[in-house]
Amino acid sequence: MSQLSQLQQDLIYLKQQLIEIEMSSQTTSQNVVNPVETLPF
Repeated sequence: MSQLSQLQQDLIYLKQQLIEIEMSSQTTSQNVVNPVETLPF
């Protein structure tokens, strides 16, 4: 059960990251074709 909750936390974190990326790409650079390439991974 702890593994499941850990996965849920990871999912929530990833969702937040996605939302932040979408927001920033919309406001700052509308011409970005693929925001995934700018991920800091």
